Amino acid sequence: MKEERDITTEQRILKAARKVFIEYGFNGARMQLIADEAGINKALLHYYFRSKEQLFDVVFTDLLARFQIAFFTILASDKPLIEKIRLMVEEDIELLMKHPEMPLFIISEVARNPEKTARRANAAKISSLFKEFSRQVKEGIAEGEIREVDPIDLLMNILSLNRFPFIGKPMIQSVIGLSDDRFQKLMKSRKRSVAELIIGDLKNRTTTGGK
Repeated sequence: MKEERDITTEQRILKAARKVFIEYGFNGARMQLIADEAGINKALLHYYFRSKEQLFDVVFTDLLARFQIAFFTILASDKPLIEKIRLMVEEDIELLMKHPEMPLFIISEVARNPEKTARRANAAKISSLFKEFSRQVKEGIAEGEIREVDPIDLLMNILSLNRFPFIGKPMIQSVIGLSDDRFQKLMKSRKRSVAELIIGDLKNRTTTGGK
């Protein structure tokens, strides 16, 4: 009798695959490693996912979707632009704290295979997300809510300020002697400090290029 697909088993596989892919990358990961991590046999793993490529696609797109959904939800709200930017910073860091290896993982995959990574990332959805972000930023500028700023520059500031500590975590901890607990506390405090830094700059009319 053919075994029924079980959502609990599938989620266990995805959790194990996420851990293995992040640790070893696509090339270094093996289906047997993922099966062992999930506590199942390799045959059952192949029943759920035919190939490593298919499993990687699911893991990669799921990770990106968590961030995309959070941003879409915030942009779709009726909150003022400044509050949306604050929430984007805070929610982004919160997700990064839950998935701290993600930035380095994505960078390594982009370097390994940029074309496939763009396909997996759903470039059309990301483009749609940025267009809406850009529209709201330009609207905020026109209404005098924020200074004149390039939406691309603003988004890059948010993403880079949020992601660098996670990308540089091993070096930062090694050089400074920072414990995991202390790092987590710093990241929690950065949700507020980064948001205030970004928002303070947007409200600064004397900044070059401002009104």
